[in-house]
Amino acid sequence: VVIGVSLSPWISICTGLLCMMLVIGKRRGELFQGKSGEFRMRQLDKYSLPFLDQVNVVLAASTFSAYMFFCSSIYAVDKFGKEIIFTSPFVLFGIINYIKVLTVDGLGEDPTYLIFNNRNTQLALVGWSLAFIVIIYV
Repeated sequence: VVIGVSLSPWISICTGLLCMMLVIGKRRGELFQGKSGEFRMRQLDKYSLPFLDQVNVVLAASTFSAYMFFCSSIYAVDKFGKEIIFTSPFVLFGIINYIKVLTVDGLGEDPTYLIFNNRNTQLALVGWSLAFIVIIYV
């Protein structure tokens, strides 16, 4: 606690799950791109697209559930008010869009590219940020 603000365990769990989603998505993107030869990682042979898709769905559901637990926790309600729950549609939209980008568009190898170039991802991030700001300061 460097700045005197305690961190909710739920937000830590959300962050960890989201990071795992991005890692699995990156691995899926690498496998989908079918890199071969010296550039193909040996570890990719141990995975299949259906397996990585299932893992990502489990992580997506877990991430959204953890976010909902955060929004309904005493910590979040005391700190931000019960209106914090109104940020959850943006989180769900972002997660669903990420799954779509991975499975339908075949992207995901570069999560940074998705943040800066995918309009729906940007919409989810801006919407969540604005909702959070309005809830906190208005």
